[in-house]
Amino acid sequence: MFFSSGGELLLVSGFIVLQLLWRWQMPTRSQKWLLLLGNLVLVSTVVNFATIGWHLVLASGIYALGKSLAVAKGNWRNNGITSAIAVLIGLFVFRNYPKLFGIASYALTSDPGSIIERLGISYILFRHIQFLVDAYRGKVKAFAWIDYLNFILFFPTFIAGPIDTYTNFKRWADRAHGRLKSALILPGVGCIFIGLLKKYALVPLIYDYAVSYAPFAESMGDRS
Repeated sequence: MFFSSGGELLLVSGFIVLQLLWRWQMPTRSQKWLLLLGNLVLVSTVVNFATIGWHLVLASGIYALGKSLAVAKGNWRNNGITSAIAVLIGLFVFRNYPKLFGIASYALTSDPGSIIERLGISYILFRHIQFLVDAYRGKVKAFAWIDYLNFILFFPTFIAGPIDTYTNFKRWADRAHGRLKSALILPGVGCIFIGLLKKYALVPLIYDYAVSYAPFAESMGDRS
């Protein structure tokens, strides 16, 4: 997740506090619905709602297929996972190499007409493939649609991963709250502080040089 404004940072911080307080007081299922709502709101700050809707539909379809693969037998099982992975790889190629299909590029804009945006697409498609393979191999022991949607749209990893496993994500989602551990909090706060230092102290110093490099490089290319 990245923050293009201080408002987004406050929004994320506020949601984390709300989720923490809700986790102490409310049952696990309501916590998952709150997390989904937070994921939808926070992810909407970096991609448009059309893209989020596309991800919700695709995730629901992949979840249903994975659940079927876990109990299916025979050729349908093999053909199902092969076809699904082929489609997902096709989507990856279509999205990341549009010129192969006669499309110049996909602009990263908030235009509602843009159904698929580049942000997060590679990581999410790989998560879908990983889930299908694990379901096919019988490694997924517990299925929950709400957990899978949260797994796909989890805002801290939506933009740039890492590619977690659904089983590991669900294990933590089902885990009852416990006492806060300083061994986990202190490194986390340290990483956040370093990130803020880079974002608001280092980036302003080099931003103008970074954004002016492309036109400079193009002009040098024209001269050569």
